Amino acid sequence: MSIHKDSKRNKYYVKYRINGVSTTSKRFDTKHEAQLFESKVLLEDKNEDCTKTFKEIAYEYLDNLKKETSYSTYLKCFTTMEKTIIPHIRNKKMKDYTELDCKRFKDYVSELDYSTITKNYIINKYKAVFKYACRWYHLKQDPTAFITNFKRSFEEKLKSKDKENKVWNDDEFERFIGCVDDETYRLFYILLYYSGMRLGELLAITWKDYNGKALNVCKSIPKQSEDGVLRPKETKNTSSIRDVSLPKNICDLLDEYKTNEMNQCGYNDEWLIFGRTIPLPRTNINRHKDSAIKKSKVTRITIHQFRHSHASNLINNKMSIVGVSRRLGHADINMTLKVYAHLFKESDEEIIDYLQTKTKSLIKCSPNVLQ
Repeated sequence: MSIHKDSKRNKYYVKYRINGVSTTSKRFDTKHEAQLFESKVLLEDKNEDCTKTFKEIAYEYLDNLKKETSYSTYLKCFTTMEKTIIPHIRNKKMKDYTELDCKRFKDYVSELDYSTITKNYIINKYKAVFKYACRWYHLKQDPTAFITNFKRSFEEKLKSKDKENKVWNDDEFERFIGCVDDETYRLFYILLYYSGMRLGELLAITWKDYNGKALNVCKSIPKQSEDGVLRPKETKNTSSIRDVSLPKNICDLLDEYKTNEMNQCGYNDEWLIFGRTIPLPRTNINRHKDSAIKKSKVTRITIHQFRHSHASNLINNKMSIVGVSRRLGHADINMTLKVYAHLFKESDEEIIDYLQTKTKSLIKCSPNVLQ
C-alpha cells in the first residue's frame, strides 16, 4: 500500500489491494486526506490477520472477564463456555465464521432443555466473543449481529408474575420466625426481613459497623472465591454504601446478642455479627430457613425474597418510594420502580375513588349530560 501524487491534477491517491487484487482510491485534494484513507484501509485489513480461533478468543475473553467482574460472575461464564458453547461449535478462525454458522448455533441452543433466560445467557456469551474480536482484533464484520434473543413463553411469563407476588406479610414472617430455634439464625432472619439488606451485605456486617441505632453497609461477602476463602469486597455499587436504621426493638435484640458475644474468648469489634471470624455458610442459612418454612407451613420463598418482602411491605404501607429506594441501596429511584412497579396497581383504585368524588358535582350540575 502506498500514496501517490497525480501531478496533472495536483491530487493524491492510494494504491492498495482487496482480496489480492490491486486497486486505487479516488483522488484527494491533500496528502493528509490520502493518509487518512490509507489508515482506514489498514485498520480494515487487520481483519485478514484475525487468524485466532473462536476457542482462543473465548479464553482470552474469559481472562479479561475474570479481571473485571466478581469470581462468581466469571465462574458462571466459564462454565457456560466450557460445557455448552465451545464443545458445540466448529472451532475455526474468527474471520471465517458466517451468519449461517451462528444461526446453526442458535438452532442448537433452542433445542436445549433450559429456560429462556438460560438460553439467552448462552447466546449473549457466544455473541460476546465475537464482539471482543471486533473490538480488539478488528474483526471486520460481526456474524452474530442479526442473532436475536429467544422470547419467553406464556407459561414462563406467568411463572415470573407468580414469583413477583411471592413475598411474606408480617403475619407470615411471625409464623416463620416462631419456628426458628437457633438464636443466631433467628436474629439473622429478623434483620434480613426488617432491614431489606442483601444477603452478602448482612454477612459482611461487623460489630464495628453497628452504632446502636443503625448498620453501616460498606462491603459484601461474595458467593464464591477462587481460593474458597470468602473475604469482604466492595458493595454492588456506590449507592449501596448506606446506613440502615433499625427500630429500637431490633436494636435491643442486637444489644443483648452483642453482650453475649463480648463474653466469648477473643471477642473484638472486627468480628462478624453473624459468624465471628467466618461468615455463616449459605447452605446452613438455607437449611434453617427451609426447616422453619416446613414447620410453619408458610409460602416458600428464597433468601433474596426477604428483601423483596421488606420493600413490598413498606410500599404497601404508603412509605415514600424515595426513602424505600435509599434504604435498599438502589442506584436511583427508577430501579426501585422497575423492580416493584407491580405493587402500585392498587393505586389505580385510589385514583378512581378520587375521580369519582370529584365528578359527583359535575354530574349534578349537568342534568342533560345523558340526553
